[in-house]
Amino acid sequence: MVRIKVKSSNIHSIGHENKILEIKFNNNTIYRFLNVPEIIFILFLKSKSKGIFFHEFIKNRYLKRKIL
Repeated sequence: MVRIKVKSSNIHSIGHENKILEIKFNNNTIYRFLNVPEIIFILFLKSKSKGIFFHEFIKNRYLKRKIL
């Protein structure tokens, strides 16, 4: 999956494909969040604070898998 580098103190890059949101954190861990609508990804990309958006709209709302 292609990820887009973002400006964030905690998040390195994010990508979205087939309802899977992939987030690489600055500590090099990568998580995949399942069944995430594309609009959430778009809003995530556009958000001023990626960390706040992540905590409010993603973290405890979608099933996740650590892949690295």
